[in-house]
Amino acid sequence: MKLSKHHLINRSRLSLERWLIHLGFFVLKLLVQLPHATSLRLGRLLGYGLYYSAARLRHITTVNIRLCFPQLHMSDQKNLIKASFAATGMGLMEAGMAWFLPNYRLYNKVELQGLHHIKQALTHGRGVILLGSHLTTIEIAGRLFAKYMPLSVVFQITKHPLLNQYINHYRQTIYQTLIPNNDIKQLFNCLAKNQIVWTAPDQAPKHQRAIQVNFFGLPTPTTTAMSKLAVLSQAPIIPVTYYRKPDDAGYRLTVHPPLEHFGNDPSHDALRLNQWLETVIHHSPEQYLWQYKRFKPITNDQVNYYDQSNNEIP
Repeated sequence: MKLSKHHLINRSRLSLERWLIHLGFFVLKLLVQLPHATSLRLGRLLGYGLYYSAARLRHITTVNIRLCFPQLHMSDQKNLIKASFAATGMGLMEAGMAWFLPNYRLYNKVELQGLHHIKQALTHGRGVILLGSHLTTIEIAGRLFAKYMPLSVVFQITKHPLLNQYINHYRQTIYQTLIPNNDIKQLFNCLAKNQIVWTAPDQAPKHQRAIQVNFFGLPTPTTTAMSKLAVLSQAPIIPVTYYRKPDDAGYRLTVHPPLEHFGNDPSHDALRLNQWLETVIHHSPEQYLWQYKRFKPITNDQVNYYDQSNNEIP
């Protein structure tokens, strides 16, 4: 059967995407063999390159930072936007470090506090839910946390099957269980086995799972899934943070005390999660992943801040 021109173009595009993914992982594996500081400098340069070349991501990031930090002078906002791209580039290099480097190259760069909160929670036999967030250090933090305890992680399925295959292949060497974000049964099975499950529910959920809750003073689509999970599993929810130290000297991982009285009120719980996330972001705002539409509308009557013709951004 003769393929149409449209099908041939699509096949060619998919083939190019596959080769670019293969090449990208090969190059990343080579680059992270360099000294840690050198790899991060390259990551920073990569981030700046994205800032200047990826107009769509730059627009989304600009909108997010202007909405969340309207008090900053425009020049300070621009500096924060650039710094966030630099941190994102470093996060990509750190993902490569997490996937490809041996233990001795990583474990001397971590400072961990509060591990006793997890050990104490596990004595109750209901598992533990670690409450993470999309800081740019998330991949390397997972590898470093896994040094101290076996982890099961909830992950977002990407749109490209080959990219999923690559990432999950390397994650499987780190984590006890990989849980797709749509597989609630597997998540509960892990908790029933008294496992530690790490999830980061701070990105905008699907419309049917979202309610509008304040985040940086704006009504924002926020998940209520954590509330339901806490009630049904009776597992404690323990927040964790993971920051890049100043001068790229290593990583500070902190396990915080469990959230108390969580699960009684989904709306109030969602607000607590957003308030916690604000605290996490204020600590090091450039280290948060700003390149996604956190304030996207979930109904037609809401403002679309990401529409480039919109003038309602502060």
